[in-house]
Amino acid sequence: MQSSLSPLSRTNKWPDHGQQSPLHLLIGVSSQLEEMQLVNILSKTSHCVHFVGTSEMALSAIKAAKFDVILLSYQLSSCSAVVTAKKIKKICPLTPIITFLPNPNKTYYTECINAGVNSFICPPITAEKLMSMLEFYSGMKN
Repeated sequence: MQSSLSPLSRTNKWPDHGQQSPLHLLIGVSSQLEEMQLVNILSKTSHCVHFVGTSEMALSAIKAAKFDVILLSYQLSSCSAVVTAKKIKKICPLTPIITFLPNPNKTYYTECINAGVNSFICPPITAEKLMSMLEFYSGMKN
């Protein structure tokens, strides 16, 4: 599904590669490079992925559809993951949020935890880190 809002807003459903429980993922990315890295990892799964490039687009997406997990860059183009996570938690308080942190900094962790972020991934974003995190949350899927 293409959106006229941003070149980063689109949904991908890749072929099933034996994944037990496909997740419906919303991913807010800050750059096309970051999106390409995640596409490279997630294209080997059966997850349905919707990419957005701004906080506003993420909020619109969660109002329009249910997501099992939300992944956010720490710094989206319009505002931080902290601000976005607070707004998301008001709309869907039980949906897990994973934030890509720029570095393992205690200040970032504290801000994110206080905003309702459930988990973190620090660079480099690897398939092992991401898939492990998604596997954990697939067990919590309703």
